[in-house]
Amino acid sequence: MSNKILCCGCSFTKRTNVSVDISYCNYLGNESAPAINIGEGGSGIGISLLQVEHFLQTPSENLTHFVFQVPSPARQPIKIMDQFSEEYLKRFRCVTDSLPYNEVFAKDEGIWTCLLKGEDTKKIESLFFDKYKYYDVSLKLIDIITDKLLKHYPKLKIILLRYEKTNCPLIYEFSKVFYKKTLKNYCKEKGFQYIYQKNFETEFFRKKGYTYDETHPNTTGAKLIARKIQESL
Repeated sequence: MSNKILCCGCSFTKRTNVSVDISYCNYLGNESAPAINIGEGGSGIGISLLQVEHFLQTPSENLTHFVFQVPSPARQPIKIMDQFSEEYLKRFRCVTDSLPYNEVFAKDEGIWTCLLKGEDTKKIESLFFDKYKYYDVSLKLIDIITDKLLKHYPKLKIILLRYEKTNCPLIYEFSKVFYKKTLKNYCKEKGFQYIYQKNFETEFFRKKGYTYDETHPNTTGAKLIARKIQESL
């Protein structure tokens, strides 16, 4: 039986704000069973949950694998809420000039934006002090995502993938323990496959010429990621 793969993640999985269709998903699956890509550019784990819920409205009968390129824990609002309402989850998106953003959501400043600006020292210190609280929110959301999928597909193999933004020092420092330890330990506990390649990060790919805009994988970079995922299928 052919693998039927569902892929989710941020712009490293799918660019939705520009006309670029390069993705590692293009090199997974085959003509008869191409990978399904529900990633969304500029998104955090909250948006990933909404994307998965939308997919489950018309699920694929033969889904065998879920590959989740886990967005940065910095891609969430600074204000933490206990209940994950749809309006709250929609705020798990970074605000950029190239990604139109509804003003109703922009009123809550995000960690990503704060760290990119790097101007408010006290706020940044507070974010780093509380970073494990944001890690916990991320894990809770991943739990909800995987639980929903496993409810529909009990035999589904789940693979979590780290491709990390490292060309912004504050975002990298905020997120690195999450990817290196927190997510690794979580996957071990849950029995999920975790792909943590030391060189799967934006600066390495840029220096090697594996990006088309110094951040997002080009065809060579996408094929490299796909080959590593195929080893885990």
